[in-house]
Amino acid sequence: MTSPKEIMKDWMNTCEALALEYWESNSDQDRIDYAHECADGCQWTIYYSHAWCLVNAARLVRPSDLDQAESDLEDLGFEFESLDKTMTLLAYQLTYSEIMTQIQEQESDND
Repeated sequence: MTSPKEIMKDWMNTCEALALEYWESNSDQDRIDYAHECADGCQWTIYYSHAWCLVNAARLVRPSDLDQAESDLEDLGFEFESLDKTMTLLAYQLTYSEIMTQIQEQESDND
C-alpha cells in the first residue's frame, strides 16, 4: 500500500509538471483556464480511487489545504450528491489550487 506521503509526492510531481508545461508551451492560454483544464482532466480527479487517495492523503499530510478546498467548494455553492462526487470535487479543488500555486511560483522564479 502506498503511504500518504508518497501519494502527495506523486500528486505534487504531477501538478509541478503541468505547471512547467504551461510555461514551456509559451501558450497565450489564460493560466486560470489552463489550470482548470488540467485539473479537470487529471487522473487525480477523474478516477474515484485516485480522488479518494488524494483527499485522504491531504487530510493527513496537508490538512490546511483540504480545509481550503472544502471552503472553496462551499463558496461555489457545492451541494452533496454522493461520496464519490464529493471526493472528486475535493480532489479537483486541491489539484487546481496546486497547479495555480506552481504556475505562480515558476513565474516568480523566471522574474
